[in-house]
Amino acid sequence: FATITRVMQSIKSGETVYVYPGTYAETFSIDTNGVFVIGGDSSNTIIDPPGDSTNASLYGIYADTQVNLTIKNLRITECNYGIYFNNVDTSAIESIKVDYCGNASGAGIYLTNGSDSNTIKNSYAYKNYYGIYLNYSNTNTLTNNTSSNNSWHGFYLNFSSNNTLITN
Repeated sequence: FATITRVMQSIKSGETVYVYPGTYAETFSIDTNGVFVIGGDSSNTIIDPPGDSTNASLYGIYADTQVNLTIKNLRITECNYGIYFNNVDTSAIESIKVDYCGNASGAGIYLTNGSDSNTIKNSYAYKNYYGIYLNYSNTNTLTNNTSSNNSWHGFYLNFSSNNTLITN
């Protein structure tokens, strides 16, 4: 497939999308449970959608009401939200670099509206508005993440409880 978006239109639960190093000028949504999106590495596999990071609807990766997703080894840059999970549960975000996301709002990684029991591990949020933002999301585990030079907060938990932060 020529684009990640095209792959997502055909993917089935339990399948893995391997994203090879390169820059992908697109945004994509995941609308299937149990999908794995694995990049080559978080330096050379870049999601950089066209548009302005102040555009509230510009996401790198978006998922709504899915479970058991894995997103790994990508860099996501210049979006309003790098990764936006809306009511996504039991999923993993690992070894992701998000930078320059959000200008006067937005976040590198944003979990909202009951995105529960997820893990965010070994990720780096740099120069976003919020680095990693949990909003009305509970029982998530954040391990070994770095958040620096963000405009507002590095880690922000709003109306979120029973979350565990380890060695961040």
